[in-house]
Amino acid sequence: MTRCSSTTATVVLGLLLLGPAARADERDQLRLFERSARLFDAAVAATRRGDEEAAVRHYERALRADPDFVEAMVNLAQVHFEAGRHELARDWLERAEGSHPDYPRIALLRGLLALREGDARHAHEQLGLAHRQAPDDPAIAVDLAAVLIEVGRPTQAIELLEEVLSAFPEHVEAIYDLALARDLAGDRDRAAYGYERFLALSSVSDAGRAAVQRRLSQLSAGDAATPDAEEVSLASQAPSPQGEQE
Repeated sequence: MTRCSSTTATVVLGLLLLGPAARADERDQLRLFERSARLFDAAVAATRRGDEEAAVRHYERALRADPDFVEAMVNLAQVHFEAGRHELARDWLERAEGSHPDYPRIALLRGLLALREGDARHAHEQLGLAHRQAPDDPAIAVDLAAVLIEVGRPTQAIELLEEVLSAFPEHVEAIYDLALARDLAGDRDRAAYGYERFLALSSVSDAGRAAVQRRLSQLSAGDAATPDAEEVSLASQAPSPQGEQE
């Protein structure tokens, strides 16, 4: 979590340059930052084990310790988004944007909100913004490609996904989305190859495997029909929570 580490280093440097009274204030601030970082890590861990209530509680406590903690604001918005509490998600995204308007995960999550609500145009706009803000982030690029697939632009999605896979050749979501985009564009042979790679690299518990196996059976039987709605919807996934190592 780069925000906490860089902020902590700045505060420590300040302690060396200030007088005793000022150093006491800075030490108090440092303790708050350290507390917010511990609470943030606890919230990320709670999210990953599926304990939504604990995640919300820890993020809110982290933000009481550090009200400007943008990663915590956006992660909390994501928890509400995934639980279907869209207005609460928007409230936290607005608060995050007020202090950090260029933080790319704000636009990313806004795009996924729009997509879930059926507003593909706004989703495309927001995810395009997130990609411009963080052009080297593969997760954002893959989500943008998913929206391009959703709005019927598989050729553009293919170009974007090929760029992602040139840098991250085993990015499972990109492999799946590229196969789907090629399938929708009529390139059945390369789509089948991509689906096979997805099955080889993805987890056995991946929700997309059953749909991919059905589609491969159709392709092997010479079925020229386009992929069904379930397969297209699998391309759009919620982002991972922003964690310590990201």
